[in-house]
Amino acid sequence: FQKDFELILLEEYIENIELVLQAGIKTDKQFGPYIFLGLGGKYKDIHNEISIMLPPLNRFLAKRLIEKSYIHKFLSNLGVVEELEEILIKLSYLSSDFPEIVELTIDPLVCSNKKFFSLECSVKIKKSNIKPPKHFVIAPYPNQYEFREKARNGVDVFIRPIMPEDESMHLKFFYSLSKETNYYRFFSYRKKLSHEQLASFTQIDYSREIAIVAIVNINGEDEIIGVNRLVFYPNENKYEFAIVVTDKWQSQGIGHILMEKLIYIAKDKGIKEIYGSVLAINHKMINFCKKFGFKIVSSDGEIIYFKKILN
Repeated sequence: FQKDFELILLEEYIENIELVLQAGIKTDKQFGPYIFLGLGGKYKDIHNEISIMLPPLNRFLAKRLIEKSYIHKFLSNLGVVEELEEILIKLSYLSSDFPEIVELTIDPLVCSNKKFFSLECSVKIKKSNIKPPKHFVIAPYPNQYEFREKARNGVDVFIRPIMPEDESMHLKFFYSLSKETNYYRFFSYRKKLSHEQLASFTQIDYSREIAIVAIVNINGEDEIIGVNRLVFYPNENKYEFAIVVTDKWQSQGIGHILMEKLIYIAKDKGIKEIYGSVLAINHKMINFCKKFGFKIVSSDGEIIYFKKILN
């Protein structure tokens, strides 16, 4: 019956087959599950390279996975990128919910008339005692760290962990900083951020790093007005924060909110102490740290180093 069904599908769509793909889930011993995409059927003999990405995937990351693939131009020309994004996201959901899946391969995944049809799927499973999503190398988005607050001027402010799709907003935020604020944040003036730098700021592993953003809606458009980041340095075994608020939103309590929430998250994660480094000429930031109970631990003349022990 299965073979007959496949033949019916092939006979109905064979003349309109536009692309044959393979997609699915595989497991690496070191990195755990990953989602893959490439040419399928006999066409993988022509080009057998596959594009991979670690789950969990959202719309932004699924799009990036497709953009990395050999078949991206073909998919764009056919106008089926969004449809394939949905399939990849659903595969990510399967991988997230079922750590028992060792491998799942859809091949061939046929594109015909702007729709996808799975003609064959193989699955390998193995009993697992790991509770999801701990089988992922990258922790999923921590929606428990979303907060609603108000600025001093009464504007609603949404505080949440940064996400990969924040890349364009983060770039706009970066260019909104004055030269002085830029210099205070990076300890040197940065004229621009590369795509790789932006990706490192927005595509983070929430289990090792946390970055929260303050977002306001202005004339129907969301804007990032502040970022507070807590980065783990394994070689020094310490967590260090870095906070910056765009100039036009300073003195509105945004920095206070971001630091308050970051300390709450750090405590929730079981972090015992956090560090910070501030330019000695940045008197406003030095006073800000002291108000939050940070103590000076050292200074080299140009930079002052702070530490706060979390109870």
